[in-house]
Amino acid sequence: MSWYKQSQSLDPYEAKVRINIYAVTEGEDDLVEPSNEYIIIPFKISIEHRSWGIKGIDVYVGGMIQVPITIQRWNAATNQKTEEEKIIPVDLTKINKEDNVRSGEVCTLGEIDLWLDASYNVDYTSSSLEIMR
Repeated sequence: MSWYKQSQSLDPYEAKVRINIYAVTEGEDDLVEPSNEYIIIPFKISIEHRSWGIKGIDVYVGGMIQVPITIQRWNAATNQKTEEEKIIPVDLTKINKEDNVRSGEVCTLGEIDLWLDASYNVDYTSSSLEIMR
C-alpha cells in the first residue's frame, strides 16, 4: 500500500454565493446592484491523502459566469428614475482568490466582490472571491 495518494479526479461542486457589486457610475445618484443577491459558482476540490490522513485540500475555480446587474439612473432635470438590465461576463480564472483558512470548517466558497469600471467591465485587479477551507 502506498503511503501517498492523490485524488485522481477533481470532484465538481457548486456554491450559492453572495455577490457584492462596486461600480464607478456616471451620476452621483446612480446605483448599480446585482439583479440577484446570490449567484451559483461551480468549483472543484482535490484532496491529497497520506497514510496518516489528509495532507491538503485544493479548491479550483474557473470558467465563465454571467452576472445580471440592474443600473438605476436618476435624471434630475426630469425628476425620474430609469432602470437598465445588463449581463456582465466574468472570467473566474482572473478573479483574485482570498484564502480564509479555518481549522475543522467546511471547504466551500464565500462572497464574491465584483468591481466594475465606468463601462461596466470587471476590474479584475480589485475583484475577489473568498475560498473558505
